[in-house]
Amino acid sequence: MANLRTVLEKLAADFAEAAVAAIQHASLNDIAGVTRSRYGTALAHRGAGPVRAASPNRGRRRHRRSGADIAKVTGAIVALLQKHLGGLRAEQIRAALGISKPELLS
Repeated sequence: MANLRTVLEKLAADFAEAAVAAIQHASLNDIAGVTRSRYGTALAHRGAGPVRAASPNRGRRRHRRSGADIAKVTGAIVALLQKHLGGLRAEQIRAALGISKPELLS
């Protein structure tokens, strides 16, 4: 019986590795196509939310920040994280400091 268990565990591990490798090498379109064909379009599009109109500022370059600006934001982030030793998510940091997503990422 132990031999059967060993064989089944090896087969399951090999299958899992092959499945993960296939997913890692697949394109998003391939993955979405498999999801759509198996579960219908409702599941494939869940969570996408409504389509928003393009922002009038889309495509414009943001102004370049100075070293002092970056140091100021970095200092504020470090001070905030020192108060929250368990850490914070980026969304929480942005909300606490009133920083927009593009400003935090650029």
